Amino acid sequence: GTRSFEPATWTDTLFENRRGNNHLLNSLIMRSSLDAWRAITGSPRDAFSESALSAPSFAAGLLTVAMVFLLGSRVGGPLVGIGAAFLLALCPWHVRYAVEARGYSFLLLFICTAIYGLVRAIESNKLRWWLVFALSEAAFLLSFAGSVYVAAVLNVFAAIELIGSGRAA
Repeated sequence: GTRSFEPATWTDTLFENRRGNNHLLNSLIMRSSLDAWRAITGSPRDAFSESALSAPSFAAGLLTVAMVFLLGSRVGGPLVGIGAAFLLALCPWHVRYAVEARGYSFLLLFICTAIYGLVRAIESNKLRWWLVFALSEAAFLLSFAGSVYVAAVLNVFAAIELIGSGRAA
C-alpha cells in the first residue's frame, strides 16, 4: 500500500536514539534548516531539499578550516595555521563530512573551538575563554556522544596544566 508522509515530532527529533546514531545537535540544526527552507520557499511539509539539509554541515566544515587556521596560528605561528588549514581543506574525510547531513562536521568544529578556547583560557585565565571551552565541549558532546573520550582527555590536559602552573587551588 501507499504510505502517507508522517513528519517526526520534535520529541522524536531530540530524543529518538534506538541505534545510538542520533547526532542530537545535528538533528536539531538540520530540522530547523529544513523548516526554514520550507518557510522561505513556501514548500509543503512533506517537501525535502538535500541542499537545505546539508548547508549547515557545509558551513560548519568551512568554519572548521578557519578554526584550524586560528588554532595553528595561535600555537605555532601563521605558517603553521595556513598549512594546517590547507591540509584540512584537502583531507578527503573532512570534505566528505562537510557535505553530509551528519553531526561529524559540527563535532570537528566544536572540538577545534574547544581546544582554541582552552589554549586561550590557559594563557589568559579569562572567564570568557573558559566559557568558550565549556560551551564548545557541550556542543561537541551533543554533536556525537562518542566524543566523551575527547572531552575527558581535554579536561585531564586542562587539569594537569592548571596544577602544573600552580593556578589550581
